[in-house]
Amino acid sequence: MLDPKNDVVFKLLLAREDNVSLLSAMIEAVLDLHEPLAEVVVLNPEVPRDVADHKAIVLDLHVRCADGTQLDIEMETHPRPVLAERATYYSASLYAGQLVRGEDYEELRPVKSILWLNGALRPLGDRFHSIFSLREDEDHTRLTDQLELHFLCLPKLARERRRVSPRLARWARFLLAPDAQALHALAMEDRTMKKAVNALERLSKDPNVLALIDTVERDRRFHRHEMAVERREGREEGREEGREEGREEGREETRRLFARKLLAEGMSLDRIADLTELPRDMIEALAGEAPR
Repeated sequence: MLDPKNDVVFKLLLAREDNVSLLSAMIEAVLDLHEPLAEVVVLNPEVPRDVADHKAIVLDLHVRCADGTQLDIEMETHPRPVLAERATYYSASLYAGQLVRGEDYEELRPVKSILWLNGALRPLGDRFHSIFSLREDEDHTRLTDQLELHFLCLPKLARERRRVSPRLARWARFLLAPDAQALHALAMEDRTMKKAVNALERLSKDPNVLALIDTVERDRRFHRHEMAVERREGREEGREEGREEGREEGREETRRLFARKLLAEGMSLDRIADLTELPRDMIEALAGEAPR
């Protein structure tokens, strides 16, 4: 079966209208909600064409709940060091984008980001589920509940399994499942997991989905190759520029040594400048350095 940690698979699995109950169940597990969500709507269900053109695009799910709360949900297959800054920027952008000029701030609704990470992110330490919000540094009083970022580091699940709620742990195990056998065993534990595994099986058999994933992965490999070549050529160009600068510096030092010799022989400054092609002011400076 397809790997649900692949960002394309992750989005296709949860953005489909017939899988809305799966999306709701995941959100409820991450946010530890005790009541089911009344409604969730994916505002960007499509996989953009730009992805197949190997452009740097984030395959997130922009979700709106019945109470107006907005969520940004994504899978980070290879978390980069700038992820924290990017996630903060996305959340702030969604929050600021709710109002137009003249509207009251009371109209603002919370924005929550949910980021599943298939790798480590330094600020998170050894925690599986890290929650960031706006709080006072000393006593941790919450300033507002309007912004919240959830980072779920999949490789850390085993370390903190006992501290993770069963329903959230099942979602993590679903994403981490090494093979179909592990997925089918998980499906036996819970109705939601059974539906998730069945949906993943259907996705894995869809030729259009398989073709899209193959195109995206191929173009991403090509893009990485292009970037590597550009970096390598840039380094070579830089080294060549450095060598040329070194050669030029060497030639100039030779001319200065020749100029000093001519100065010692008493040749005029103008004549030395003509022979060495050094600027007149440099010849004068060299003359001033000569021992008296």
